[in-house]
Amino acid sequence: MRHAFDKFGGSLGATGSVTYMFENKGVLIIERTTSLDEDTVMEMALDAGADDVIVEDDCYEIRTAPQDFSAVRKYFEEKQIVLDEADILMVPNDKIDLNADQMVSFLKMLDAFDDNDDVQDVYHNVNLPEDDDED
Repeated sequence: MRHAFDKFGGSLGATGSVTYMFENKGVLIIERTTSLDEDTVMEMALDAGADDVIVEDDCYEIRTAPQDFSAVRKYFEEKQIVLDEADILMVPNDKIDLNADQMVSFLKMLDAFDDNDDVQDVYHNVNLPEDDDED
C-alpha cells in the first residue's frame, strides 16, 4: 500500500489520523424508479428510523445511525424493496474536487488499491467523475 501512495503522490498517515473527516453510517441504496417516488421513499425511511435520504439522479441513498441499520434494512426488505447496496460505511463529512492531473493520479492509485489483495475497503472524500463507479 505504501508503494501505491508513494507512486501516485499520496501520503499515508498514522492509523486513525483522518477519522475525524468521516462518520460511520449505515447506507442503503435503492434504484430510483417510476414506481418509487421521492416522497414515498422519504416517508418510508422516516418510518423505518433512518436519519436522512439523499436523492441522486439514479438512486436514493438512505443513511442511518449504525445502531439503526439492521432495523431500517429489515423494514425495507419486509416491504419487498430491492436494496442495491446495504452496508455500514465510513461516509466523508465533506468532499473535495481535484484538478484533472490530480484526478488521473488518484484514479490510478484507487486501481492499485483494488488490485492489492490485502486491501479490503477504501474510503476517500474525493468527488469522482460521474461515469466512474469507484467506492
